[in-house]
Amino acid sequence: MSGQCGRSERLEREASGRERDGRLANLEVPEGETRVLSYSSEAMRSHYVRLEVRDIDHLAELIGTPNEIAEKTPIRCCDPRLSAASARLVSSAVFNEAEVSPEIRAEAMGFARLATEEYLYGNRAAVQIHKELLSAYLNTRAAIIFAAVFGDITVQNGAVLKVASNTLVLRANRIRMFGTGAITCDGPTTFDCHSLQGGLTPGGSFGGFGPGGFTAPTLPIEPFSVS
Repeated sequence: MSGQCGRSERLEREASGRERDGRLANLEVPEGETRVLSYSSEAMRSHYVRLEVRDIDHLAELIGTPNEIAEKTPIRCCDPRLSAASARLVSSAVFNEAEVSPEIRAEAMGFARLATEEYLYGNRAAVQIHKELLSAYLNTRAAIIFAAVFGDITVQNGAVLKVASNTLVLRANRIRMFGTGAITCDGPTTFDCHSLQGGLTPGGSFGGFGPGGFTAPTLPIEPFSVS
């Protein structure tokens, strides 16, 4: 079984540069073993790139569902909580104006978190009108994300690659899971790869993804911010 993933031009440039410098490593999880992929790990940190987010479209390009996919097959339906938002939340000034009450600002923050998730993983058209608000929200969070960049990733039979919640993007040329080899995610992670294959041994079941899964549309959006 195989699958295609979205591509980020920024991460492709990063991978090409590392390949030229001889720094683009492959990752293999040996049979029966478990590896944790986390920016907090000293052993793994050199494989990460730290990316500052300019606006909501930049964030979508880095970790969201590509436009051509999002417009046709949203991962889920629009969150019903978004329809209850007040018109006053449309203005990005809600985060900056001194006269805005703490209650209104907190309401705007909550709305922006939901709408950001919707823009990245759900019905993008439903929150398109709020793009300015979402970019302003990201600016208030000083949004920074960490992307792991590899050549090929191989998870052998019976092995597990655990992707930590601080890894919002995992870029690779090819990801292969042999037999019952599997990838689990602690939070939302986008897999930016040329190909994804599982169950590659005779009779082996598809390794698949654990909770949090493949471009998982789960809250919170807060890991985008490290400030």
